[in-house]
Order: sequence, then structure tokens, then C-alpha cells
Amino acid sequence: MVKEEHLDRLESDPGSVLSKAYDLVCNGYELSSGSIRIHRRDVQTRVFQRLGYSEEEINKRFGHILEAFEYGAPPHGGHGAGESTAS
Repeated sequence: MVKEEHLDRLESDPGSVLSKAYDLVCNGYELSSGSIRIHRRDVQTRVFQRLGYSEEEINKRFGHILEAFEYGAPPHGGHGAGESTAS
């Protein structure tokens, strides 16, 4: 999920947009990483558009997800164990 304070830059300066994400690192090794996932239809649609998907393709490939968001989705996230080499 995009940080709320960065939503206004999603189209104009996407490289400066930060997400609600984290990495847990110990002694240079990634133990876990995770994020809050996009749970808002408007934000997900904007991200798909920014990635170059047409409205038709968005609806064909992801319409079921966007429709589900209309019923409300709570903020949700997760994490997964990671593996990274020390630099």
C-alpha cells in the first residue's frame, strides 16, 4: 500500500513514492520482509494504469479483485521469511 502522504505523487513522481513495507535484518541478513497490501480500489486502479494497463485489460484481468474491494477490505498484510546474502 502506498503511504497516504505519497498518494498525490503516484502519477507525477512515482519514483519518490514509498510503500507501507518493512524488512527485518540482523547482521546484514534479511530475516523477514512484508507489507500492507493495497486494499482500496482507487489506489489499485491507479497503480495498474501507471503500469500501462488499459481499462479493458484491467477489467478483464483484475475486475474480480476490484469488484471485491467495493464490498470493503480491511488493511491487511503479511510477511515471509527471506534469504539474503550479507554485503
